[in-house]
Amino acid sequence: MFNSNIGELYGLSYLLLGHHTQGSIALYDTTTHCLFCGDYICFFGDKLPHNGLLTFGQDLRDKTRAFMVSWSQNSTDRHKYQFETFVQGIKLLSSYKDAMFLATGHGPILHKQIADFLDELVSIDG
Repeated sequence: MFNSNIGELYGLSYLLLGHHTQGSIALYDTTTHCLFCGDYICFFGDKLPHNGLLTFGQDLRDKTRAFMVSWSQNSTDRHKYQFETFVQGIKLLSSYKDAMFLATGHGPILHKQIADFLDELVSIDG
């Protein structure tokens, strides 16, 4: 069991996020600069890039931003699905400024400008 919301476990930094499901965590590998966020951010149903799992994924970034803008502007969904709590988790994820990769629970792995992408998501407040 974790003693705090942020810490280190077996050489990986962890964050207790808890929005997607109770006990949901993100892991960060300082050696590879990979941030594993599981289903906290995910790309359900999106096709994998033809050349493998790794992509800059501009279309995925755009879809995620558009989803969050829509969510933030719907007062019923914003409250029902705890938008503010979700954004707090994104703020925690965005603290890894040197992240080079974002591995989600479903879909490709985003590469490059991860902190910028997460900072953009944090700035969506509807």
